[in-house]
Amino acid sequence: SQKRCAILHSYASNNSGGVEDRLIEPYDVRPEDNLVIYYDINRKGTRVFNFNRIGYVEILADKTWTNTERHKPVFVDVFHMSDDNVKIHISLQLDLMAKNLLVEEFPRAKDYLTGHKGDDNIWYFDTDVCRLEGIGRFYIGLANHIQILEGEPLKQYAADYAKNNLLP
Repeated sequence: SQKRCAILHSYASNNSGGVEDRLIEPYDVRPEDNLVIYYDINRKGTRVFNFNRIGYVEILADKTWTNTERHKPVFVDVFHMSDDNVKIHISLQLDLMAKNLLVEEFPRAKDYLTGHKGDDNIWYFDTDVCRLEGIGRFYIGLANHIQILEGEPLKQYAADYAKNNLLP
């Protein structure tokens, strides 16, 4: 709200595989997802970071935003994945265990769930995702509790993952 720049100290990045400081303009903080969306001053682009990967934050009292026109809305899916242009529609049928684990691990998922009338063990999850890594990790771990109703890319992702990582 004060439009101050900040330094994310000791940010552990999955993408670069390194730990470094980031000079940023944080403009969207999402505590429900443990995310901060910001403009990265040095990389000149929008980024999404997870709170848990930040060592500590230093607010710069004497440095205000100068890139407000570059602050853009970012779609972050239920699995904390983001992408500027990609949205893949996924529809799943879950049993009660998969539904419970989904909501426990990704609380926003409850907004995309509907129950089956007459059967408490059947749930439907319908959403858009940005990338398949997030939902793929969830699906692969619980494939015997989940049926893919819509989402051919997820089926292919799981098949490729199994072929490349699980099978001898």
